Amino acid sequence: MPNEEEVYLYTITYMSGASCSFISYGATWRSMMVPNRANELVDVVLGFDTLEEYLSLEWYIGATILPAGKIASVAKTPLDFRAFKPIGRDIDADSEGMRAAQGYDHNFVLRNSGKGVARVAEAYDPVGGVAMDILTDQPGSRLSISAA
Repeated sequence: MPNEEEVYLYTITYMSGASCSFISYGATWRSMMVPNRANELVDVVLGFDTLEEYLSLEWYIGATILPAGKIASVAKTPLDFRAFKPIGRDIDADSEGMRAAQGYDHNFVLRNSGKGVARVAEAYDPVGGVAMDILTDQPGSRLSISAA
């Protein structure tokens, strides 16, 4: 690590041979070996092979549900949903975060900590007329929509 912090690799192996490995930096999954239909163990985690690859990005998030890197502003990015816009409008935007996630697969840090349950997001489909409110008392929320 650039700041000389030690990073540990943990691996849990089951009697079946299935295993999962993660590093202590951001609780980032390194691999998850599970049996496929042919009962062969395959790695189902799409991630980085080395910590250096992970740290080479200007931003980084853990492969778990918790942010592990910088908290960046959404202003002037495809992730800026502070005003209504079609969700898919910027899904193919040419930005590092959108390319790496192949769409939206991002954590959003919310400013509602300690304020109880509050509406943090809303979505509306003008064609189908379906609306959705998202309420939480948690400090973050995640949006996952694949562009692939």
